[in-house]
Amino acid sequence: MVDLGEEVARFVHAHNKGLPETRALLDRCLGVIDLCRESGISAAGRKEISILRDVLIDSISNQPQYKVSGEDLESYFMPFTTRLVSHP
Repeated sequence: MVDLGEEVARFVHAHNKGLPETRALLDRCLGVIDLCRESGISAAGRKEISILRDVLIDSISNQPQYKVSGEDLESYFMPFTTRLVSHP
């Protein structure tokens, strides 16, 4: 999840700045999500990561349905990063 969090942070930064690589960074996020879904995680984990996938795709839509900011996405991954840093 930390790897995915890093990819999402890159995507959010590019998206917020309107950078041309935004779509490529989203595709990288989706690729990591697909790997996670195939990795044997629990059914609940697959559901959660599928929702995250939908939210990421929605975030670049012209008419987003979800009200999830880039800051919200980054804060979602903070516990994973904190856990990694505190338990090297």
